[in-house]
Amino acid sequence: MIPVVIPPSMPWLSTGGAQRPTTRRQPLALTGVSIGLFPSNSQFIIELQRSTQSSTGVGSSSKWLDERFFSRGNNTEVAYNSVLPMSTQTYYWRARQTMPGWNAGPWTTVLHAKPTYLTLAARNVPSMATTALRALRTISTADNTLTTATKLGTTGVTKLLRIPAGVFLFNRTTQQAIYSFKIFKPGTTGVQRAWLGAFAMPVGVTITDIKFGYLRTATASSLTLQLYRESDTTSFVLLASITNPSTGATYRSTHAAVSELVTSGRSYLVGGTIKTTSTGVGKGAELCYVDVSYVRSKVHFTY
Repeated sequence: MIPVVIPPSMPWLSTGGAQRPTTRRQPLALTGVSIGLFPSNSQFIIELQRSTQSSTGVGSSSKWLDERFFSRGNNTEVAYNSVLPMSTQTYYWRARQTMPGWNAGPWTTVLHAKPTYLTLAARNVPSMATTALRALRTISTADNTLTTATKLGTTGVTKLLRIPAGVFLFNRTTQQAIYSFKIFKPGTTGVQRAWLGAFAMPVGVTITDIKFGYLRTATASSLTLQLYRESDTTSFVLLASITNPSTGATYRSTHAAVSELVTSGRSYLVGGTIKTTSTGVGKGAELCYVDVSYVRSKVHFTY
């Protein structure tokens, strides 16, 4: 607010009979740049960035500042006032559309403007044809191709599901198991035990790899590591199997490639057998974790 200075002579304060001053505070003028955003698809988030660098130096992401994110909605245009101090400084803007789980589109053409006086009506969207370059151009299909893949299971976002040792059980409840920190092993030596652990996967993803973290210090300790599919018909299908992976004094891992498209009604089990020569931690045979790698497919979005 711009204060209006009141003269030091104010008889109304002492006599009470004089009329109060008629001057009042005036609103502070708003300065900056009005920006109009015209997304070609309103269902994606708009990311707006600002820079003070010249157009020849805008390639580095470190020169850009995230000014604002506009949430998705049904609007075909977005008006925004970038409030800036009045100066001769030239500012630069660029925008793109993005969404969690999608590849962000490329940035629009960089446009620039100097601060000027703004109206308080932020809903007045600058014209697309403004000669003052106070509006970013349309975020078009050519500017922003968010996704490219159309086939399930061939390309997309790679994810990892880790199944910890605490999930593993022996298939008979009377058999003793040892859980310590991040390991699972039999509570008796020299006896082969069957173990298992169940997990679920979201429909539509493709399992691409199964990795087992384990310890096997000597050949007298044995391990078999398997991945099964269980369907709603109660049948089991073996998808991957590893028998007696390499031995060594340190924890290690082994894996097997898988190509399994998860459909409705399918769940999965990891299991196998384990025999240890010692019940001590860091000795004999131990199971540590199972990593399930999968791909969440992209979806082609045309607009």
